[in-house]
Amino acid sequence: SDKSVRVDIDSGYQIIAKNPHFYIESIDPPNGSFFVDDSETNGRVKITFNERPASNFINSKYFKAQRKKIQRTPSRWETVTTRVQMHSWKPEVYIDFPSNDATPVFHTEDKTYFETGYKYRITVSKEVGI
Repeated sequence: SDKSVRVDIDSGYQIIAKNPHFYIESIDPPNGSFFVDDSETNGRVKITFNERPASNFINSKYFKAQRKKIQRTPSRWETVTTRVQMHSWKPEVYIDFPSNDATPVFHTEDKTYFETGYKYRITVSKEVGI
C-alpha cells in the first residue's frame, strides 16, 4: 500500500532546542518509512531521544501529527488527534495514532491506523527540551 510515516523537526535538523547535547537518537518505524502496514506498531511511533525531554513538552502541541491525501492535485496536511506519552524512565516518547473505528482506540491489536492513500508525518517542535 502507499502509506508513509516521517518525523520532521521544525528546523529540519536532528539537533533540537537550543541544546546540541539533546537530540533524537532513533525513530520506529524508521524515518521516511514508505509503505507501512495499516496496523504497523499498532499505530505507535516511538521517538527515542538521547535524554528524557521535560514532561511539559509531552503533548500534541509539541509533537504534532498530520496526514495528507496522496493525489495528483496539491492537498493540505490535516491534524490527527494523537495520544502523546513518555516512557516511565526511558527517553522514549510515544505518539499513538487513532484507529479508524467510529470510536477510535489507541495502541490496540488488529486495528487500522494508517489508511491507504495517505502520508503521515510528525513534526517535533524545536522548543522541546530537557
